[in-house]
Amino acid sequence: MKSSVSFLDCLIIPIVPDRKEEWDNMYYIGWLEMFMGGVKGLQYFNPENKVWGQAHVLASYVILSVVREGDPSVINFEFTKKEDGTDYFILHIDRSKLRTTAFKALEEFLSKLHILKVNISEH
Repeated sequence: MKSSVSFLDCLIIPIVPDRKEEWDNMYYIGWLEMFMGGVKGLQYFNPENKVWGQAHVLASYVILSVVREGDPSVINFEFTKKEDGTDYFILHIDRSKLRTTAFKALEEFLSKLHILKVNISEH
């Protein structure tokens, strides 16, 4: 699959070509923050009323869901227990797929969302 290049890649990498690894780490951290925002945001979801308490939290959750639907191997949850028996999970992210399948899934979703918004606005 062809690698997608973001607008920021076009700006940052030519300016600081010797710091590409740092830029890649910042790119990864941005995705990680978004995915973790979606997971942490579950505490704001009211399952009784099926309502999200915060709009930005819903957005993070949607991005997490879109990427998982686009390529389930990008994000994996490992559920386990601590030594004291407390449940917890580890979030595994395949960094090699963030610029390819993850980016493509989000790109396709945003394109569909834009088309829906335009069609609704016209009616």
